[in-house]
Amino acid sequence: SDKILKLMNRGYDINYFKEKAAEIRDKVKNVSITSDMIVGFPGETEKDFNDTLKLMKDIKFDSAYTFKYSPRKGTQAYKLKDDVSTSEKESRLNIVMQIQKEISLGINKKLLNKTIDILIDSKDIKRSHDEVAYAYAGRTRTNKIVVVEKYKKIHDAGDFIKVKITEAGAYSLKGEII
Repeated sequence: SDKILKLMNRGYDINYFKEKAAEIRDKVKNVSITSDMIVGFPGETEKDFNDTLKLMKDIKFDSAYTFKYSPRKGTQAYKLKDDVSTSEKESRLNIVMQIQKEISLGINKKLLNKTIDILIDSKDIKRSHDEVAYAYAGRTRTNKIVVVEKYKKIHDAGDFIKVKITEAGAYSLKGEII
């Protein structure tokens, strides 16, 4: 909410944030927008929390790093009264995580059957009898994790490969090498 953004000394409000997200999406093709969110910040009311949920649904972040507020010595927030109960923080965090999971899954499903480049960052060798197969994990240009299993050609970390997306989850994708 605008009130909590002000308490956090963010220097912007919800409208500015929404305008920037729209501007980025308008100017950058296939962009991924993520955010960090803290629930239970001192003074956060139910209305403030609902404003956060509305913003999440309006912007539709590809992913979000979500946390419950905890006091940190040396910060301005440490001086504020931590007036949101631990159980309320946990409840709000669970709600935010569930909503983000649904949004992320919806966005990732739009990649099904699309061919995209991924950068391999790890590989695993699978051996069974006389057969050797490789499993890879990599990332799209928008930092989405893609897993490719049971492939016979050798690729190395740092290689770019073309992958057709065959499965979409909220946190990762599966694909096959083209």
